[in-house]
Amino acid sequence: MYKLYEFETEQTSSGTERQLLYISPFSTSKNISGRPHSHKCTEIFFCLVGSCNFYVRDMSMRINALDFLIIHPTVEHMERNTTDTYLEYIVLGVSNTYFSFENSSNGYYKGSIAGNEKLLIPVLQAIIEQSENQNDGYINLCEKLLDVLFAYIKKISNLSMYNDRLLSNIKSSDNNIIWVKQYIDDNFTEN
Repeated sequence: MYKLYEFETEQTSSGTERQLLYISPFSTSKNISGRPHSHKCTEIFFCLVGSCNFYVRDMSMRINALDFLIIHPTVEHMERNTTDTYLEYIVLGVSNTYFSFENSSNGYYKGSIAGNEKLLIPVLQAIIEQSENQNDGYINLCEKLLDVLFAYIKKISNLSMYNDRLLSNIKSSDNNIIWVKQYIDDNFTEN
């Protein structure tokens, strides 16, 4: 089951630059094989149940229940579930948001919400519920819930987060330029 709840940027009610663009709950008991793709926004995957293989650029990793994955803008990625076990995850697309983490040239960060799931999963579900119902003020409420979610991500992963309007306007075709620049920045002291 796949759903996509999109937020129109001109509807955003807060004065912050960061904007929730979409939230998408996904569940399946079948094999899935995505295609390599990238986005102009930061994507955050929260695996709730099951596990799947995730590919970011030329790297492969296993994502298990309660893991989350932050993917920088314009970084090519795809997910693949090669077993017939149940898989459930939630994906957020957020503009003007960039996380600073070690080895950022890889374009991703893998963390875990284990130990915090009793708070964070209901926050994610509340964003989905508000997106489905679209009652008055739902966008403002979703942004406040996103603030809570990000505050916990920063706390449990010790990441820095900042807005970056420039990164949200980069064309996907500039992906290699960004990757090369970040790689040089991260590795200029190496041979």
